[in-house]
Amino acid sequence: MANPYDFVPIAEVKRGHILTTHGQFNNNLLSGYIQCALTVISPLCIKSLFVNPGEQDIYLPGSSLKGMIRTVMETLYGGCGFNIEKDYYYKKTIKPNGKRKEHVVKYFVNNCKYPDGKYEDSKYISCDKHIDAIYKLLEREEKVKARIMDYSLCPVCSLFGITTEPGLSFAGRLSFEDTETQKVHLEKYCIPQPDTPRVYRRSFYFKNPGVLPSPGIKKGEPTIKTFEGGEYNGRKFYLHSKNGKVYTAEKQNDSDRDPVTVFAAPINTSFAFKLHFKNLSEYELGSLLFALDNSKNRVYNKLGYGKPVGMGSAKITVNTVKTLGALMYKRFECAVKHDDYNFLQCLENYIESSKILETTQYKKLVNIWGMQGKELSYPDIKFFGNENNANTTIGQFNSGNYGKKKEYVVRKPKQPKKNLFVINKKEKNEHPVYEIGKEVKGVVFSIEGLSGIVTLKTGENVSFERVNEYIPVRSGQKASFRIVKLTKDGKILHLAFKKGK
Repeated sequence: MANPYDFVPIAEVKRGHILTTHGQFNNNLLSGYIQCALTVISPLCIKSLFVNPGEQDIYLPGSSLKGMIRTVMETLYGGCGFNIEKDYYYKKTIKPNGKRKEHVVKYFVNNCKYPDGKYEDSKYISCDKHIDAIYKLLEREEKVKARIMDYSLCPVCSLFGITTEPGLSFAGRLSFEDTETQKVHLEKYCIPQPDTPRVYRRSFYFKNPGVLPSPGIKKGEPTIKTFEGGEYNGRKFYLHSKNGKVYTAEKQNDSDRDPVTVFAAPINTSFAFKLHFKNLSEYELGSLLFALDNSKNRVYNKLGYGKPVGMGSAKITVNTVKTLGALMYKRFECAVKHDDYNFLQCLENYIESSKILETTQYKKLVNIWGMQGKELSYPDIKFFGNENNANTTIGQFNSGNYGKKKEYVVRKPKQPKKNLFVINKKEKNEHPVYEIGKEVKGVVFSIEGLSGIVTLKTGENVSFERVNEYIPVRSGQKASFRIVKLTKDGKILHLAFKKGK
């Protein structure tokens, strides 16, 4: 099993001044459009649009396509767009005395850092914050005369555009159309409801995770928690699911949230779309083509709702590229002729000149988005409840190379005590005979909320529940339990916490 997400290291942001805008036609640069096709690899859902099952006329919004490609380009080409968030909320549903109650905890992440070890004045901050910081230092007269062209932008903001707090804006040089409408039979899925980022699982989100173990939610603790962060692992991306499969709510193992029903376009559905570009250099066009169509290396994109459970994998193919002729504004025809452009040669030139295939960011993205696909599953409560796993990284978890379970040495009683399990003496190695309602003893292996794992005297690990959140119990405690449920072959399936010892 693999954790559904991983991180790509943040590339250094390299800003430069805007050389040209979208508002004029430059004969020395390239303008035109790209005709593409998007093919669904795993069920695709745009939740705001796909609201009913069955045969529907659907399309994909250009804004969704634009956001998807912008994210890839920011990751690969040293774009900004990485804003560190320092506040997270976590809701856990508990059932004291059979009643549902939400326990809300706010986590404040302290000492968040970019790769240069800074936060407030880091060179990695987004372009709008970068411009805002410079703008605040200007005199009043200088602020009135300020233009966006006077400031430097990252290579991605100079393509896609930007709006800043002072009101300075740049429309960008790329425009994505909605896809052509298709009649598609939408399929129904019941999936786990997405939750907020669990950044307090800090060994997954930060480098050097040994500073502080991941905190849990326990009785008597404050609802606002502050813990040390550190340097972020990078930009978060979700993996593809094996064979395009989606795991459903029944397989969710670390959430108390109710499942959600969605409707999705099935595998192999195809959408045609067009994007327009204006005043791009050959190098810029090559970088755009590379971000759009990298399917030859079996690196596919992610789009839409349900990415953590394997939904939204998509392959984009560039079919044609058309450019405007240099005589565009010297003609009086209403329909200006577009010329075919050798985009394959442009793409090849870009790959060779940029050395993009050798970068750390590309190699990591290939590792995450490679379409070999994996079985996806979040680590469960039992995993994070084990202190040996507190500092386990994503790489160690996915490889299975993490802390082993703590082994408890339990002495066998000289004589079976009253109300304990009775050993069948016919065969020395035969499994103990259990009965529902009887009492057994063991050591609490892990506990979170009302649920936990106990190691019995026989060495078995069995799940248990306490009926009241105020009954104290902790990991490593010896305790008595009442048998609630047995398997068909007479083994213990579930216990109820009775009392401490």
